[in-house]
Amino acid sequence: IQYQLQPMPDGSVWAGGEGGLWRRAPDGRTAQLPSRPVHALSAEPAAGADALWALTEGELLLLIGNQIRGRLPVDPRHWLLLTDAAEGLW
Repeated sequence: IQYQLQPMPDGSVWAGGEGGLWRRAPDGRTAQLPSRPVHALSAEPAAGADALWALTEGELLLLIGNQIRGRLPVDPRHWLLLTDAAEGLW
């Protein structure tokens, strides 16, 4: 089983794996967001200190706090997220 970890500027930490997504807030509270298996995580500072992109099998999710704010279908064979110098997501 592979897990992805992403520390966030707001002090929280996201974890993703076969069973979905988990967020540990700065105050120690945890939340689970069911999703497809997670392949990659990437902070999205332009959307806020608690914003995150999560690439799952077949979806790219934009999460802000503990809520899914956007969903885009993607080829389920994609497994990597990269940001470029202009803060674009690939």
